[in-house]
Amino acid sequence: MWGRVQSLVLLGLALMKTLLLRLGGASNNVERFNQVYSPDGVLSMSEAEARVLGRASPCTGCGRCDLQQGPRVLDSKVGYRGMTAFVLGGTRSLTDSREVARLISEVPESDFEDAQRLCPYNVPLLDLARLVRGHAQRLNEQVK
Repeated sequence: MWGRVQSLVLLGLALMKTLLLRLGGASNNVERFNQVYSPDGVLSMSEAEARVLGRASPCTGCGRCDLQQGPRVLDSKVGYRGMTAFVLGGTRSLTDSREVARLISEVPESDFEDAQRLCPYNVPLLDLARLVRGHAQRLNEQVK
């Protein structure tokens, strides 16, 4: 019983502190979020970025986007495994965006466009690649 009372008091104090900070014009929470979590690979995301990531969810891993990727996979010096692996493994969590950006560094934008035309679900491969590369760049800038 006493533990519940303590919990309620702590929650009430935290609520009051939050409300007072917001009324007083507290600092930018997005900046603070990025400062705290960027070392772990987590950054805030805009609504547009969230929409792009959401458009990757229909991917079923059918492999059609990989039809023309065989030579690039075989010749890769960084471990690129194809478009399907990029979508299913590389865009589900952006905490690894620096590594994923490195893996797709050999892939030109034209390959993403070509693969996107083959996708039966119209997954925006080029937009996803740009998002991952941009996220990796932002992480690198935050860590400096």
